[in-house]
Amino acid sequence: SLAWRSQNEAMTHSTPVLTTIDGVRQLVFATQSGLVSLNPTNGNLLWKAAYPFTYSTSFAASPVVHSNIVFMTANYGKGSFAARVALSNTTWVTTRLWTNANLLSHWMTPVAYQGHLYGQFTPDSADAQLRCIDLQTGALKWATNGFGRGATLIVDGGQLAINGDLP
Repeated sequence: SLAWRSQNEAMTHSTPVLTTIDGVRQLVFATQSGLVSLNPTNGNLLWKAAYPFTYSTSFAASPVVHSNIVFMTANYGKGSFAARVALSNTTWVTTRLWTNANLLSHWMTPVAYQGHLYGQFTPDSADAQLRCIDLQTGALKWATNGFGRGATLIVDGGQLAINGDLP
């Protein structure tokens, strides 16, 4: 049976993320208008963060949460952004930290580890780069070519990159 219904947002292909921010359990969705956070118990709206771009085509990547920073990326000329989410008294406040129109990910949700993002980014081909991005500032820390469309995992503090374009 239906547990709850909330909001009237148009969805994307992105998978929602269950997380805890400022001690509050929440479910973060990438909708067509922006990020939306709901209480997973009753569906009550906690906060929203608008995209710095317009939605026109599918989002495949899911939101990435590290501490109180939420990151979202998309392809089709959209880019990426990161927002800080904070509970101030009883009000949720979202503050955009940075945007990058050239940091694109088509299929892959990057991973966050020790304040950095790791994943395969632009271009959307076998030449995609494995990049390390500072989550606070959006600054590129390093990049390596030729990782293709794939996935990145953190395993025992190391990176495991899977290249989906290799024969």
